[in-house]
Amino acid sequence: MSEAASAAGGGVDAVELLRDLLRFDTSNPPGAERACLEFLQARLERAGISTWMLSVDPERPNLLGRIRGRGEAPPLLLYGHVDVVPAGSGGWEHPPFAAEIANGALWGRGALDMKGGVALIVAAAIRLAEGSEPPAGDVLLALTSDEEAGSHPGMRFLVEEHPQEWDGVRHALSELGGMTLWLGERKLTPVQIAEKQRCVIRATVEGRGGHAAAALSGTAAGALGQLLATLDSRSLPYRLTPVATVVLEAVAEALGGELGEGLRRIAGGADPAVELAALGEAGAVFEPLLRDTAVPTAAGGWVATNVVPTELYVDLDVRILPGGSPEGVIAQLEQLVPVSARYEVRHREPAIEGDADLSLLPLLSAAAAAHEPGAPVVPWMLSGYTDARYLSRLGIQTYGFLPLRLPPTITTGLMHAPNERVPVDSIEPGVDCLLGAVRAYRG
Repeated sequence: MSEAASAAGGGVDAVELLRDLLRFDTSNPPGAERACLEFLQARLERAGISTWMLSVDPERPNLLGRIRGRGEAPPLLLYGHVDVVPAGSGGWEHPPFAAEIANGALWGRGALDMKGGVALIVAAAIRLAEGSEPPAGDVLLALTSDEEAGSHPGMRFLVEEHPQEWDGVRHALSELGGMTLWLGERKLTPVQIAEKQRCVIRATVEGRGGHAAAALSGTAAGALGQLLATLDSRSLPYRLTPVATVVLEAVAEALGGELGEGLRRIAGGADPAVELAALGEAGAVFEPLLRDTAVPTAAGGWVATNVVPTELYVDLDVRILPGGSPEGVIAQLEQLVPVSARYEVRHREPAIEGDADLSLLPLLSAAAAAHEPGAPVVPWMLSGYTDARYLSRLGIQTYGFLPLRLPPTITTGLMHAPNERVPVDSIEPGVDCLLGAVRAYRG
């Protein structure tokens, strides 16, 4: 056991626990999370925590657990996923599944997203279960499969087929928040309260077709080129949502100065394009919070190299602000793109509807204040999406709060990238901070 773990008084070394987790190759696809989850199940049950598995695919189960409380508060859910995105074949300074420690950091695919968070959850749960005083209310655990590829055998299956597991739960702690966000030399502790919705929209264009030897104009290829050039040079319009207003005002209050004033002006209705440009690099951080995005990721419709096709398409990965819809984005695209196109929603993820519940922010702020002084907690909206989108269907508000102190050289930009890593000296303090928040929870 490390000195930090010994000083914390817990029976689990969180650093070694994370190293064990990183050595399981749970790259998704295919996932193959069973061995990793069985390892965690054995570790939790050794601490006296009741666990069980639920699955639609035996090789991709979900591990649930419960720590009984004193019955003085509603249940609190801690959840995370153990699958990771593929590591790729190059660019790594240390092997992605070797869990090596070098230069003060623990390297490996999933160190940040999100086996690091799972290690915090499991270590905190073990210390809570082995402690002398039960929590105020039951603490529920859910460690899932497949978050990185749609959650179908994971959280979606649990919410749709086993909603009774979450009876009485109003709040949950999970990704993606609690990790230090640097804005220049200032730092914040963002807590995710909302996220964007993802969908895939196919844009299909038509034009003249024929033999490739003919000199044709007005082709589908030309129209597709115009469409792509437009999306590369122009953006969908800015849209200030209630959640973004809350985020901007909170960050402005926390930071003050020119950055704070610029964000406050945006929250008050000023032109985001002007204000964000004036804020430079720091302003770019807030860009995804203020507009929907549509990014081309795949194209098709080609027939043969000697045939000019009459129809081509491009698939757009679309991320939608809270309160919006895929149909609303299509209306924006029709206004933005100068060529005629047929738009079709090919896939949509569920959206988190309604205003975010901010009631847990004071508790999380108090927990974080001792963990990382000078990095005030602020509510945040994620430009991606997480399993929170499914739990929100049951009225459960997720707070992204798995605290890890990150230096400017190790940021969340390493998620899904080569050389993903986490500072070793951030792990045990993160467990302490999370455990403090769980113990203080009263609903």
